[in-house]
Amino acid sequence: MKSIRLPAGCEFVPFDGYGGVGFLLAVAEFPDENSLTERMQHDCALGTGLLEAVRQGRLCVRDPQTRTPIRPDAPSVKVLSAVVSLSDLRSFAAELGYNVQVTSAQQETDNQASNVAPVAMPRQRAQESAIRAALSARELDPTRLPKSPKGHAGVKADLRKALLGERHDLFQSEKVFELAWERLRKGREIKYVHEEE
Repeated sequence: MKSIRLPAGCEFVPFDGYGGVGFLLAVAEFPDENSLTERMQHDCALGTGLLEAVRQGRLCVRDPQTRTPIRPDAPSVKVLSAVVSLSDLRSFAAELGYNVQVTSAQQETDNQASNVAPVAMPRQRAQESAIRAALSARELDPTRLPKSPKGHAGVKADLRKALLGERHDLFQSEKVFELAWERLRKGREIKYVHEEE
């Protein structure tokens, strides 16, 4: 049985995006760091199926603030920003043939002491997550980014400058930021308003 591993103390995971249900299933399916392409394809392929599982009531999603269940017929935007409880994830994962394991506090300490990165937190995914979080903090929809006015810095330039200053642990250079941005664009997680569907 394939395993989904979560850090100690984890009670909720995001429904969508980095660290979300699809991502966790993809990591369990392709645990090798050299299989990032397969992981991303698997994660993308799961998207519609996960929304359908929510609509059918097989996967319960919750409001990120109140933790109350969201109706299965709620608009997908609301569902995408939702969270899933550990117990709901365990039930759903078991239905698909996956086991959910939570790392013990001791294992977490051992990982930190030996500088081992958590299973579901490879550096590239952490970079992408930081970009998504920065967009979210600015209340920007990553799939509908505004086009830059001619001669002015746009969203990407502002984010690059901010993250190079605030998250030097993840973005040591402009090139590192550019590569992470392009991975998100290729995965169609970042799109500009003027780009065709």
